[in-house]
Amino acid sequence: MSERHHHHKHHHRARLNAPTLQHITFTLKETRMAAIVGTVLSSVTVTLGLPSTRVDGSTAQLSEILSYTILRDPGTGPVPLTVQTGPFTAQSQSFVDPSPATGSDIYSFYATDSSGQNGVTSAGATVTIAAPSLAQLSAGTISAALTSSGTPPTTLTISPTTATVVVNGTQSFTASDPTATFSAVSGVITAAGVYTAPSTAGNDTVAAQVGSQTATAAVTVTAASSLFKTP
Repeated sequence: MSERHHHHKHHHRARLNAPTLQHITFTLKETRMAAIVGTVLSSVTVTLGLPSTRVDGSTAQLSEILSYTILRDPGTGPVPLTVQTGPFTAQSQSFVDPSPATGSDIYSFYATDSSGQNGVTSAGATVTIAAPSLAQLSAGTISAALTSSGTPPTTLTISPTTATVVVNGTQSFTASDPTATFSAVSGVITAAGVYTAPSTAGNDTVAAQVGSQTATAAVTVTAASSLFKTP
């Protein structure tokens, strides 16, 4: 009696081949922050191609790919950045990293098939990102005005502003500022403001002065009246 040996073949599908990172796009964007509006930050768009074969050379259909995982290495080792789950309708896929690290980031990814088996990780693509910088502040505005802590000066006046005085006669003048100094062109005036007309008729000017302010009065000097009437 012959013995029959039954051989059972176990079919184990090969891992997915290494996919490809087709290109990485570096994009500047306007981002609103809590305290600063107008700060220019960067984002990175990763475009990749899903694997179409397995490591044994067999074909891998899109329907066999369950998900893909993008890895980012900021210099301390690759860590998962995102997992995108199918079904997928195109070999080419893209993902936007809105907040890449400052410095050099290395992006790579691998696909996972419907059996849960992870494929080979792709080669890495390096992106160097400079720290965001703010433009220099524009010039502000400034103005200056002279202010005085004292009481503004009042206008100097003299009284009376006109007077008629006989020759050698007298007339009293006053100034709005008691510290004013009096003077006369033809006649004589005291510090108290008592004016004495000259001995000849004509016109005269009396002035009161305080600092740069001057007030003047016009004086008409007339001849003395006759003491006797003609019979």
